[in-house]
Amino acid sequence: MGVQALRRNFDAIGDEAYVPKTKITEFGAFTQQRIELDGYGYEGGLRIDTRELDSLKGKADFTNLSGSVGAFWRPTAESFFGLALSRSSRAPTESELFAEGRHVATRGFEIGDAKLKEETATSLEATLHYGGERVSGDLHLYVARYDGFIDLRPTGAEEDGLAVYRYVQTDAEFRGFEAELAYRVWTDGQRSVNLHAGADFVRGASDLGPPARIPPYAVSLKASYEAPMWSGDVEVRRTGGQDRVAELELPTDGYTVLNATLAWKPAGDARVRLFLDGRNLTNEEVREHVSFLKDIAPSPGRQIRAGIALRF
Repeated sequence: MGVQALRRNFDAIGDEAYVPKTKITEFGAFTQQRIELDGYGYEGGLRIDTRELDSLKGKADFTNLSGSVGAFWRPTAESFFGLALSRSSRAPTESELFAEGRHVATRGFEIGDAKLKEETATSLEATLHYGGERVSGDLHLYVARYDGFIDLRPTGAEEDGLAVYRYVQTDAEFRGFEAELAYRVWTDGQRSVNLHAGADFVRGASDLGPPARIPPYAVSLKASYEAPMWSGDVEVRRTGGQDRVAELELPTDGYTVLNATLAWKPAGDARVRLFLDGRNLTNEEVREHVSFLKDIAPSPGRQIRAGIALRF
């Protein structure tokens, strides 16, 4: 159980100030309870919060109520299955309500809507976990339906030489999964070789068509070596293309990147670590679909870094 309070005075100045001066006051109270029985259990949570915004462009106040219920089952010591149903409510931010101006970080002219209401989502999530001695894995399946989903969408207009984006509200639904699998190939004392695989996917739909900047599917495979003094890994990650796009949004191509890391701990001291880190070693052209800048600036190409890390 707990409470949370926040008072913030937001003020951006200069030519890049696209949100007016705003005073924000928040208060919340919450509780989360868990009952664990022999091999199974239940859990639930409840939260109520208020948010008041006082801006030069107007005032807004919101009261949000969120809650969740869930159950879990452990058929064996290594396995876990959980199912959770939740309803969450979120108040709009000062940007979503009051923005009007050049947002230099996204190279867009953003326009808010002071009439936006709370964003409410009802979601169902299933979780599977297995943690064996040599094999472990996690799988998360989810679906979320939004009443009043807040999306920042391009309008096709231009202002000050920048594309105009407007915050709009619509109903939407998201479905997807995340999966991870690990396998210990070889072990000898403190030395081991492991394989890791992962995948994630999400599909979104709204009354206005596909939501903007939805990431495509991604899969990865990584091999790693662990020892007291040396460690390293090699990873291949494939990200698909995204052609299911919002109106006026451009599609992006898929790409495959190769990453590798090598680290040395002198005398096996975990506090000191010298490393060599390589990213996108094949120098692929990478345009992240979630980025506002993907059409004009791809992600960095081949990167190689060397450094030393000290923990204390």
